[in-house]
Amino acid sequence: MTKLLIQNLSKQFAALVALDNISLELETNKIYGLIGPNGSGKTTLFNCISGVYKPSSGNITFAHHSIINMAPEKIAQLGIRRTFQTIRLSSELTVAENIYAGYHHYSKHNFIQALFNLKGYRQDEIHCWREVHRAAKLLDIEPHLRLKVKTLAYGIQRKVEIARAIISQPQLLVLDEPAAGMNESEKIELTHIIKQIQLQNITILIIEHDMHMISTLCDTVFVLNHGKLIASGSPTEILNNKQVISAYMGDEHA
Repeated sequence: MTKLLIQNLSKQFAALVALDNISLELETNKIYGLIGPNGSGKTTLFNCISGVYKPSSGNITFAHHSIINMAPEKIAQLGIRRTFQTIRLSSELTVAENIYAGYHHYSKHNFIQALFNLKGYRQDEIHCWREVHRAAKLLDIEPHLRLKVKTLAYGIQRKVEIARAIISQPQLLVLDEPAAGMNESEKIELTHIIKQIQLQNITILIIEHDMHMISTLCDTVFVLNHGKLIASGSPTEILNNKQVISAYMGDEHA
């Protein structure tokens, strides 16, 4: 079953064509990589998928819904969650509170239910805190739950952000350079964690510059250059693709 279908997607900013007629398909419970030189349109594509940008043309279908005119929070409720290149956590809150926010930002219970502590709200609260601990355990950050985010190392903060994204058990997790700023041992640990997340029946789309991580994780890799999809295939096929080599290193290396 297809989780995400992108058809003839384009995004233009004034005279700049950031995405040019992109079509690709993501199936259930696989890990996909999205690579390309800086400025190739990778994050713009992520922003279109998550509702930050509205495409200039084309369509994005997820779970049989067209999502191109949906607000980001509606897309998240539908089952797509994402992280960003730069960490977006509340530094004064604890790890637990940051993860908790990832669930309650999309809670279906309203202010009145919370104000009067109604039964449905109380049950939702219990479930939420169970999910906080489940996500923290999966990301191996349970010992840090009571600590403020600002006191933690960068690599741990990255894991907190991913935990916040998966607490609502999304169908599709979109990771924008999750290994940025990590050392090699942290990258190895993150690779293992992403594989564990996939085992939760979550499809993953990842932007990453570390080709070893991409090769280790991904079933299929898509390559963008100047806003165009220039190649797709297995990591081995992509690493040996002359057009991809040319995009990264110049025609003399192709």
